[in-house]
Amino acid sequence: MKDKKIISLIPIGIISGVMLFTNPNQTDYVDYASNRFVKEAKEAMCNTSNDQTPEWQKAIGGLIESACQTGLDWAGSSIRPDLENYISNATQKQNYLLFTIYSTKLLNQKFHTVGIFGNFITLSRTN
Repeated sequence: MKDKKIISLIPIGIISGVMLFTNPNQTDYVDYASNRFVKEAKEAMCNTSNDQTPEWQKAIGGLIESACQTGLDWAGSSIRPDLENYISNATQKQNYLLFTIYSTKLLNQKFHTVGIFGNFITLSRTN
């Protein structure tokens, strides 16, 4: 009976160990958050067409969208250090060893993100 208990604890110990060593740090989070911010900015500012847009407008819109994304790529790379610094300063971290919860207030929104198994999952986004 005691052996069964010990054997059943082994997988829990292994999973906990993996979670402990793959819990991402704040530098990883800031990189994730800044990449996501730039991606969402591109989608919000550069999306020029929808399902009802005529084909000829989509072609012109595609050129504009491409130029917009290129411009934001350039701007994003030039402001990246400032953006990362801002996100780092606007983030509160709660480390539970096996996972970490990051709360970031960015502009007028608050993001709650979990870092676990080397990945990030944004749980909520509120105004």
